[in-house]
Amino acid sequence: MRSVAAVVLTGLLAAAACGFGAASGATGRVRLPASVPADLPLPERAALRTALDLGPRGLNLVFETDGSLPGIADPLRARIAAAGWAPVTDVVLEQAIFASYRSGERLLALGVSRSGGRWLVSLAYVARPYNPWEGDQG
Repeated sequence: MRSVAAVVLTGLLAAAACGFGAASGATGRVRLPASVPADLPLPERAALRTALDLGPRGLNLVFETDGSLPGIADPLRARIAAAGWAPVTDVVLEQAIFASYRSGERLLALGVSRSGGRWLVSLAYVARPYNPWEGDQG
C-alpha cells in the first residue's frame, strides 16, 4: 500500500509541478479552490501559480516564492507535522525536497525545487486514494 501511495503522490506532484491545468479567473489570476481543506498548511509569502481541482482525484497546487530551500521548506514541513500529518517519505537533495504525508486516508505530497531562479512549492492532496474502478468517489 505504501508503494502505491508513493506512486500516486509522485504522479500528482509531477502534474502539479508542470503547471498542468492551471485554473484562473477572468482576470487571469489563479484562485485557491474552495475544496482546499482548512487544515492543509500552505506556503507563506508565496504566489499561487497553479490550482487544479481534480474532484475525487484530489488537488494540485503550485506556488512560486523567493528565499532559500531551508527557509521555505523547513517552516512548511513543521506546520504540516503540527497539523497532524504523519510523514511517509522524505527526500532531501541539494536543491530540492520531496516529502509525503498521511492523515487517516488523506495523502499529501510536498515538493520544493528551483526553477528559473525562483522556488516552486508543489502540493498534491487526495482525500483518499483514488481507485478508478470505484467510479465517482466525490
